[in-house]
Amino acid sequence: MTATPTMTRPGPNVARAQSRRRNRQPVEHTTLIVLTAFLLAPFAWFVSVAFRPKDQLYQLLPSSLTLSNFTEMVDRVPDMVAYYTDSIIITFSAVVIIAVGSALAGFAFARLSFPGRDVLLWMIVATIFIPHPTVVASLWVQLFEMELLDTRLGLTLVYAAWGFAIGTFIMRNVFKQIPIELEQSARVDGASSWQILWRIYIPLAMGGMVVVSMLSFVHIWGEYLFAFTFAGENVIPMSLGIQFFQPSGSDPTYTFNVAAAAGLVMFVPSLVIYIGFQRWFSRGTMEGALKG
Repeated sequence: MTATPTMTRPGPNVARAQSRRRNRQPVEHTTLIVLTAFLLAPFAWFVSVAFRPKDQLYQLLPSSLTLSNFTEMVDRVPDMVAYYTDSIIITFSAVVIIAVGSALAGFAFARLSFPGRDVLLWMIVATIFIPHPTVVASLWVQLFEMELLDTRLGLTLVYAAWGFAIGTFIMRNVFKQIPIELEQSARVDGASSWQILWRIYIPLAMGGMVVVSMLSFVHIWGEYLFAFTFAGENVIPMSLGIQFFQPSGSDPTYTFNVAAAAGLVMFVPSLVIYIGFQRWFSRGTMEGALKG
């Protein structure tokens, strides 16, 4: 004899809750669509301006597309490639230093015991809240004394030091999420702290390192204040070089189209990095990389 399953009707409270949820869905979806359109509209216009002819700047939709704005961009600022090269070298060098340094420091604060560990951690974290302008003068003096003003190395060290605090905080939280039993088992097998870090923790925390690297890349690539203060004639990052496309009273040939093309060229690396590492970024945040 087999029992036949019977369907039970949901209670009145459950039915009312489901009905309210169904009624809210159209409103929620409409709101999300409106907000998305509101956020994407300026970016879509910015991209279209970069590809539209100059005489169609104020048209809602261009009748044709062109690459002439990009060629004019290079013609107007021949050193554009040099600016781009400076940005790539400085940004990637600083990101590597931040990622590796944050992983080492995060592991130490998460898994090693030493006097003053918590105090030192929160002293490092406190530097996150220091505004950039308050340290510009002191950093300028230090770089001047070290003969690192207007050099790629000088800017790289400044950016690496500035990103180290948030990177350490994130990586410390990532390592805290990894079960301690893995480390204990490795120590029973005779593994050292260095071996445990590189063979167990780093592979498991790769998502967190990607989060740190991506956040650092986006910040450094578009940073202006430090670049303006510590760079000069020999080193000009893209964030500083893009000012040559801004309007001025002595430049009647300025057009928004060329400026938009330059801005789009500067934006592309951040977009490519995000698309390429989106899976790792999502994994890193889900693993607790941004949890306190």
